[in-house]
Amino acid sequence: MKKNIVSFIFTLYITAIPSLTYAIADIAVLGGYTPYGKIEFYEEEYDSLKGYNYGVMGHLNLDTEVIMFGFGFYFHGERLQYTFNGDTRDFTVKQSWGPDIIIMITASEIIAPYVRAGIALLSELQYDYGYDEKEKFRFLNSSWWAIGSGIHITEEILIFGELQRLSMTHDNEHSAKRYTVNAGAMFNF
Repeated sequence: MKKNIVSFIFTLYITAIPSLTYAIADIAVLGGYTPYGKIEFYEEEYDSLKGYNYGVMGHLNLDTEVIMFGFGFYFHGERLQYTFNGDTRDFTVKQSWGPDIIIMITASEIIAPYVRAGIALLSELQYDYGYDEKEKFRFLNSSWWAIGSGIHITEEILIFGELQRLSMTHDNEHSAKRYTVNAGAMFNF
């Protein structure tokens, strides 16, 4: 009987107090520019990797009034170029996607700084050696982290900017690291 009374009081307590935690989802579109990146082929490193990127991300979130934690996906593509012996060569990420985690803090009613990170399950790459073009699929070869901040236009719309670092290993002799500046819009529902 005592357990039933305690359970009843606990149930009343849980239902009587408004919950600050609720699950929501978000989806965001973004685009950006890579002003600095390095690509390495067979122990030769080129620090002229530059170009444009685009992406989509979405999360299922656990949200409180102070912090939001989300787990979801990130899909992106990149059209990059680098210089090799005075010639411009292409490096394209046709698609790269995988899980993404985001932690966003509500600093005020308007400003929301965040960090996010993830790893690519699949990447489709196309790159130019100069004498040969390759197109390859890679699994679990890429990771990223980003730090950014958003401004709430409305409760449902957030405009954000971020600095993202991407690291990719093509195989044992190929790798690329780059910093990208992104901007986009996130829609919460």
